[in-house]
Amino acid sequence: MPESLQVIDTMAFEGCPRLSQTINIPASLKLEGNPFLNTPVSYTVSSDNKNYADFYGSLYSKDYHTLIDFAENQTELRLPARTRSIAEYAFAYCESLIELDIPESVKYIGNNAIFGTESMTHI
Repeated sequence: MPESLQVIDTMAFEGCPRLSQTINIPASLKLEGNPFLNTPVSYTVSSDNKNYADFYGSLYSKDYHTLIDFAENQTELRLPARTRSIAEYAFAYCESLIELDIPESVKYIGNNAIFGTESMTHI
């Protein structure tokens, strides 16, 4: 994404299966909701971005308290212990995820967080 880009709105790239790549989030970028819903991407975030961070390709809030979007390149995931919430649609339509370990620190799971995740067999 260009450094000049400031906002990407929710579902702007929704359902783009051929956009299977790493999305670079520059320092200036703010995301509204989940712009890449049902799109197999992973993330790298500029360390200068005040809103977001990446962890194994997934997108988190800067403080790692909220998982915003899961990178569809893993079959199992153990959320970090500092995770407190899972955003709406964070795992939606994720075909690769089979096992999800949610720590006791998580107090909120957003609407449709695992919607359409048909391959998941263990939470």
